[in-house]
Amino acid sequence: MALVILATVIPSFALIGLGVGLILQESQLEKARRTEAYEDTFRSFAATLEEIAGKQRDSAAKYAVDHGWSSRGFKFDSSVVLVSRVVGEELFLPWQLSGQSELFDQRIHAGSFGRDLLRAERLEFTSGSAGQAARIYRTAATSTRDALQQAYAQLSLARVLEKSEFEEDADVVRSDLLSLPTYVVDDFGVPLALYAAQQLAPDNRYAETLVENLLSYVRMPLHFSPQAGYLYRAIHDTLRAVSGHTVNPTADPTVEQRLSAIGEYAQTTLSSIRLQEDFRSVFPRLVSQSGERGFTLYANDDWLLSISSDTSGTEEILVVLDAKKLVREAVENLHLTDLGYDVTVLSSESSPPNRWLGPAYQGIYAQLTTTGTPGEERGLMSRISFIILAMVFVIGLTTLGFFLWWRDTRRELVTARLRSDFVSSVSHELKPPLTSIRMFAETLRFRSPPNEIRNDYLDTIINESGRLTRLLNNVLDFSKIGKGAKNYYLQPTVLQPVVSAALEAMEYPFRA
Repeated sequence: MALVILATVIPSFALIGLGVGLILQESQLEKARRTEAYEDTFRSFAATLEEIAGKQRDSAAKYAVDHGWSSRGFKFDSSVVLVSRVVGEELFLPWQLSGQSELFDQRIHAGSFGRDLLRAERLEFTSGSAGQAARIYRTAATSTRDALQQAYAQLSLARVLEKSEFEEDADVVRSDLLSLPTYVVDDFGVPLALYAAQQLAPDNRYAETLVENLLSYVRMPLHFSPQAGYLYRAIHDTLRAVSGHTVNPTADPTVEQRLSAIGEYAQTTLSSIRLQEDFRSVFPRLVSQSGERGFTLYANDDWLLSISSDTSGTEEILVVLDAKKLVREAVENLHLTDLGYDVTVLSSESSPPNRWLGPAYQGIYAQLTTTGTPGEERGLMSRISFIILAMVFVIGLTTLGFFLWWRDTRRELVTARLRSDFVSSVSHELKPPLTSIRMFAETLRFRSPPNEIRNDYLDTIINESGRLTRLLNNVLDFSKIGKGAKNYYLQPTVLQPVVSAALEAMEYPFRA
């Protein structure tokens, strides 16, 4: 039994130990591979982000220089938030560079349009002749092809109509002004369309139109003046209040999404003003002492800032990019989601698990996280599962072999015990006939019994010999039964002679 244990149990435990060792080794190797893959992926993300941001920065800067600083015809990438000029360490925002507001007075008061406008304003504000003023404003709007002059005359016309209690007509004129380009601004840099939107915002009939109009501003880089930014925010607040009473957010959830986008854009406009105020403290993070341009974060880490020089190298241009959009684009380009990774938004926080992106990023950190089980980890699980299944199979096979050996050994022991019992039984059965034969043979030799008794003795010896022969035949029959070679011949017989012979065989031993 000890040998059996040595041959089965100990190798099984040895196999288990070997399997556990293989699993631990494979886990360590897989951990090292995942760490290396993680490092490569993080470096690839940082390089891809720098490449995408650099291309969008240079493209936006070139476009702004080539086409001027007006918002007319903006064709920047969706990640571009703001493009503006840097002089020394001072930032000049787009509405300060476009020149549109500076030309406002000159264009409004030019030629016959300016004379008609002045005459209408005198009738409106001095004489109180609103009707005559309205006719002049309408004539002035239709007689000029200048978009700014037309818009200004129409705004004045709407104001006069509202004073004359023709509110519906005034609202119709203002609704036509909503489609004005954003570069049609007044001397404060406020798009004239926003003035019309401000008057229409409290009327819920125009809510959907105004939301769509304000969303068009969201799709282009910032160009608002501070006054325009505050007006845009006021219109947003009015629309949100009106929509909250007239629109069921459950029935139309897109309303909340659109208003949120408009509110974020309004907040972005105000953040650009703060950037201008803080630019002197931000500038050192954008340009190193060696003159190399880099990236830095601003506005609660939502903006990625970088400075680009124009082709002549004489003008520096600040490009502000949406950090979240850049991260999403880099993740999509590298297919990180398919690989089981994701990157949190860029952060200026250096605490772990955030990691520094590299020399091109001034104080910018990111966190690379796993979103699921990567393919390499699935491979590890497959290999570990195979090792475990192999161990279970071998141990199960060893256990089965041990069970079969134990069953066969037990069967052999039972057979040996039965064979011993059979020999004992046969020996016991052979003794009585042998004893009888010997007793009667000795009696005949040492005594001289009468002929009648002598014949009885001889018959008994013959019967016992026959009995002994039958016992031996039975032993042979048992042997045949074990081999399956015994043939049985059944026939009727009389029981009385058999019983009489048995009684006669046992008569003398009991009598003696």
